[in-house]
Amino acid sequence: MGYSRKPNYHFKSKNDTGIDKVPEGRVIIIEDYEGDDSNKVRQFIKKSNNNISENSTIEDFVLSSASEEALPAYMINDAQKSEASVWSSKKVFEESFYINKPSIILPVNGSTEVSIASTINSSVFSPDTNFVGKLTGIDYEVCTDNSFDSGNIKYSSLNSRILNNNYVKGLSPDTLYYARIRHISGSFCSDYSDIISFRTTSKGIDTPVISSPQDFFEDYLSLNGNAYNGFDHTETHLNTDWEVSTKEDFSDIAFSSYNDTVNLTSIVFNGLLPDSTYYIRARYKSDTYWSDYSEVFTIKTEEIFGLRIGIPGELGFGVGVKKNCPDYFTEMTGCKDVNSDNFGNYKTSNNSVFVFVPKFYFKWDHNNLLISDNDENGTYALHRAFINAGLEQDGFFISKYQISNDQNKCSSKKNTDPISTHSDHNPIANLTSCSENKYLSTYIAPKDFGPSFHTSALYQYNALALIAYAAGKAGQNGGICAYADVEPYLPKGCNNDALADHADTSVTFTGSGYSNCALTGSGEPFAKTTHNGQNCGIADVNGNMYMTAPGLVRPGSSSTATANDDNGTDSFYILKESFDIANLNEGWTDGESASNSAFGNEAYLQGSDSPYEALDIPQVTKSGGETYLGSGSNDVFGFSEDRNSTVYKISSLGLALDNGTDDTGTTEFGNDRIYEYHRENLTVLVSSDWNNTSVAGVFCVDLNNSRASSYASVGFRASSY
Repeated sequence: MGYSRKPNYHFKSKNDTGIDKVPEGRVIIIEDYEGDDSNKVRQFIKKSNNNISENSTIEDFVLSSASEEALPAYMINDAQKSEASVWSSKKVFEESFYINKPSIILPVNGSTEVSIASTINSSVFSPDTNFVGKLTGIDYEVCTDNSFDSGNIKYSSLNSRILNNNYVKGLSPDTLYYARIRHISGSFCSDYSDIISFRTTSKGIDTPVISSPQDFFEDYLSLNGNAYNGFDHTETHLNTDWEVSTKEDFSDIAFSSYNDTVNLTSIVFNGLLPDSTYYIRARYKSDTYWSDYSEVFTIKTEEIFGLRIGIPGELGFGVGVKKNCPDYFTEMTGCKDVNSDNFGNYKTSNNSVFVFVPKFYFKWDHNNLLISDNDENGTYALHRAFINAGLEQDGFFISKYQISNDQNKCSSKKNTDPISTHSDHNPIANLTSCSENKYLSTYIAPKDFGPSFHTSALYQYNALALIAYAAGKAGQNGGICAYADVEPYLPKGCNNDALADHADTSVTFTGSGYSNCALTGSGEPFAKTTHNGQNCGIADVNGNMYMTAPGLVRPGSSSTATANDDNGTDSFYILKESFDIANLNEGWTDGESASNSAFGNEAYLQGSDSPYEALDIPQVTKSGGETYLGSGSNDVFGFSEDRNSTVYKISSLGLALDNGTDDTGTTEFGNDRIYEYHRENLTVLVSSDWNNTSVAGVFCVDLNNSRASSYASVGFRASSY
């Protein structure tokens, strides 16, 4: 049966008998308890029959209750009657609900052709004049027979807080139904209404299925519905009702779009709050018919919307919070606070600091760079930095600082001397994991942090360069970006051979003690030296130390070969998207092998088990030498949405179009250098060092170095997916 409430028992005065016949647990109401016409009404609940006989009066019952440890009763209310109240004499044990039974207004009793998406409308709440209370809920029941046997109830909403126009879900077409309701006020309820009957129409619209394709790290909600399908009629999909509520009963609508003729099967709502729960449903409508509301689905937004790359010029752009963060990272204080200097910053077990860079999609429209957290309907491309082991990654971690040595282990810590690959300057061979002061050792050292770490890749550096370029552009238009006050509008660095930036000498650094190399992270103002122009960003992306950057190689005739080879422009090899860069090692392999070596001869690089695939880069010639980014108004970088295209691959490596560079470059791209060469066992270097002035920068790429080289201004960063 339906939801049931116990009746109340009404007595005239405290001298009445019959208390023994009141069932336990029932409410007892005494009209004039004091017997002095004081209009004082009292209510009790009978808990037991202890010490109660057929001759016991209400007063005996109350006194007994007060003296017993196990109280038979207790008072629940003591209220004055209204002077206007007139209490009629009622017999003892009369069941009195004090709320008049309601009636159902809609559907009309006996009606036919009722929509399967119907609502039940109730009459107004009508208590007796002596009842003080308001309507707090309604019991709704719809059944296929008028006995309301529980097995035949098709819809039930008990003590519903929807106090009118209650939507009835799950009705079938062309079916006879019976309905009843009752009103509730606190612990009291009315009788059920008179039962009404109605028959549903055979015509209607299938209930839509609504879903969202996204995780809820975002402040927007993208909803998709299935196709409209009407039955037994030819009416087309006219409009849709969309509802997003913060309450399960949809009594608090946060976002809605009713009678929406534009967003028929999909819609986007902006402005979701972090750390919030939302309930979503929708229904389709034609000119005459409505569908049922869809099944409600629930989302819980994250504590902070950090996974998105953000908007250039806004707080936190280019940095984010990692979903399901690996256990070898811990959040720094303020990691989830976009206003914090530690937003998106994490620590390892040795307190090394890493920054999480969320994935993004990009598009070069001539020299206008567009960045988004989605592919903008296929017109943007996912950057290569967010593809690894054959999977799209939600971002990558990268050391906030250039790697230094802490107790013979790698570290990423502020105000430390960067490791170099030469014995004269904080040599990498002093790390327990490395034995040689060579570039190849930078492919070994990141494993100090754990097996999933690798040397930061060339395409990851290009992702940082694009973020920097976009942030600088936004900063010129009033956005948040510390380095956008002085041209070039790109990160500043230790690059003038005097512990300052060559273009902005207000940016200074603390020397490390070796030549004019600075302590990593020592730049002031610090935000001017980060990739996004904010304190939460990655430091020293311009100058101070060259960084090795795997991802692009050329074959070597031996493991130590360094010649400017005679192979063509088609003898470049890039890492396959399907390969996990964490498995790349420093080795050199002769012939086909599954060794995962970073280097080898042509037979190895071309082999089916090689981590590489060939890439022809015709603009990088054998002895092209130095060339600089920017050439008048020419496009600097190519673009394609097709990840299999040569244009896409070259652009994601940060290599310019053939006519995108010249002998001087442009300030817009920092006059940064690309050094063209066909070096055997190519080891790419980026960023440049402390004495290269405008050559240095986030777009700087040098292709003239080899794996066995050793240099005092060459170090590395570490990354992890």
